[in-house]
Amino acid sequence: MRGPDVSFVSQTTRERFGGQREYGFFRGVPDLAIEVESPERPKALQQRIQDYIGGGTRLLWVIHLMTRSATVYRADGSARLLRESDMLDGEDVLPGLQIPLRELFSD
Repeated sequence: MRGPDVSFVSQTTRERFGGQREYGFFRGVPDLAIEVESPERPKALQQRIQDYIGGGTRLLWVIHLMTRSATVYRADGSARLLRESDMLDGEDVLPGLQIPLRELFSD
């Protein structure tokens, strides 16, 4: 069982996994998972990435605070490193969602 720092679960996914939960963890796979990297546990992060993508998460954003960057992982196995000047994009999971990465690191 994994609990991302932030997640999005579509209505379609909720229904597929048996409906909504009012509290607690969603017992299914999120469409979008967001993890904030913990520098103390790099091996654990790699396992989490494999678990999310292998489990069916369609889009995973890993935020790297130390380097002010993010890595975007997709269900097809591709990954892309974003720099502070780039934009996080919800792609087909959350069409129209765009977040300037630099806003996550503003002081």
